[in-house]
Amino acid sequence: MPPGKYKAAERWAYTPETKAFRASVSSVAGGIRWYSTPGWMAEVLTWRKTRAEGERDDAFAYRRIGPDEMQIEWSVDRTGSGLEPGDKLVCRRKI
Repeated sequence: MPPGKYKAAERWAYTPETKAFRASVSSVAGGIRWYSTPGWMAEVLTWRKTRAEGERDDAFAYRRIGPDEMQIEWSVDRTGSGLEPGDKLVCRRKI
């Protein structure tokens, strides 16, 4: 894969008994990362990483822009001082 490219498989699940949302992300870099979310807060769904010891924090925020448009923003803690923007993209439904 060329530098700067990212490819991953992501799976979302909901457990009614615990009312918990979880996601797993496995990328070509190897390993699986786990995320959780309380659900939609207004127009934003934010998945926060469930970190293991020594891992850096990161999150994915899915923001509804309109009925056919969504923005996905990845934030990461590179320095230990909190999340900062890492990357974002806008998805548009074609009808």
